[in-house]
Amino acid sequence: MAILTECALMDTLIIFSSLFAMFYLWMKWKHTYWKRRGVPSLPAHWFFGHFKDAVMFRKPAGVVLRDLYKQNANEDIFGIYILHKPFLILKNPELIKQIMIKDFHIFPNHNFRGLSNKDPLSKWNLFTIEYPEWKHLRTKMSPVFTSGKLKGLFLLMQESGEKMRDYLRDEIEGESGTVPITVKDTFYKYTTDVISSLAFGIRTNCFAKPPPEFYENSRKAFNPTFIRALQFFFLFFMPSVGKYLGSSILGNYTGYFRKVFWESMDNRSVTKTKRGDLIDSLLQLKDEKPADDTAFRFEGDALLAQAAIFFVAGRETSITTMTCTLFELAKRPEIQKRVREEILTTIQDANGVTYEAVQNMKYLHQVINETLRLHPPAPIVDRVSNSNYTVHFIIYIIR
Repeated sequence: MAILTECALMDTLIIFSSLFAMFYLWMKWKHTYWKRRGVPSLPAHWFFGHFKDAVMFRKPAGVVLRDLYKQNANEDIFGIYILHKPFLILKNPELIKQIMIKDFHIFPNHNFRGLSNKDPLSKWNLFTIEYPEWKHLRTKMSPVFTSGKLKGLFLLMQESGEKMRDYLRDEIEGESGTVPITVKDTFYKYTTDVISSLAFGIRTNCFAKPPPEFYENSRKAFNPTFIRALQFFFLFFMPSVGKYLGSSILGNYTGYFRKVFWESMDNRSVTKTKRGDLIDSLLQLKDEKPADDTAFRFEGDALLAQAAIFFVAGRETSITTMTCTLFELAKRPEIQKRVREEILTTIQDANGVTYEAVQNMKYLHQVINETLRLHPPAPIVDRVSNSNYTVHFIIYIIR
């Protein structure tokens, strides 16, 4: 039935055209946010903002931000848009230091806030939890990573390192000439083996053939499919939209890792054995009396979340750093030789690979730090303000 004209099809076209025009004008108005506040900003696509290549998966988000960074070379701050949402990019080192340290109380939270009650694993970890619960969780988790605890964890990491050494020896045994090794895949096995031991309290061998179930499921949980990439993009940059996409940080394998985790927790609780790993620390926190001034409780999936974050924050970052370090050393044989000599000399002086010996490899640390500068595994450090804040006499608030 026609309403506006004598033709129903024409009515439909008019209605949809009007709705599209209203949406277009609303988006264009949203993209004046920084202009209205006197903040420099490049022209943006009417729908995608400055993130078209990232949304279309043509470029990683970090590369898109790097390109925008270079295009605004003469600005201390500049504004961008991800779809309709405004973000402020900081370039001045002193300003960054001020916001990240001195004025941290105004910028305590990340934009990425997980899936609220739909996914406790993505809500109750140090990266996504909001202030003041973040402060409570950090206070409780910081002792897990003291130098004394790290020495104990180092011994467990050595076990995984020895498995990797044996795996590489087996790969080249009986071969002559050059043997191709997929470096990233090797480091994937190594980091997963470390996480299974340190975070989930189980001994496995991710270098075995066929690989164990833990390794296979950890790969599948983070398999970079289009849907998973889309979910993580919106969860990070637009969590208000991402929370409706119905995904967990461990994907469809949350049940498996929950089972492994609680079997380890229950076994350790019964046997009273000590390994000095995360399971030991979580059992201790679980038995403590909960604080009255916070909603956070060390129970249920909030405990599993502390192990799960090792996958999200610890695995890919470590793999990227190690892979890129070897890549840079392969391009610079003279630096590679110097690093190798330092490692061999330090190990010889310490009568083996020890925690202290690794700490004393200063040149190796310099090489790794330079790799992190050239190839940052986490190219984005975000913060969300909780009140108005003045920068260079500009008053703004990111909502």
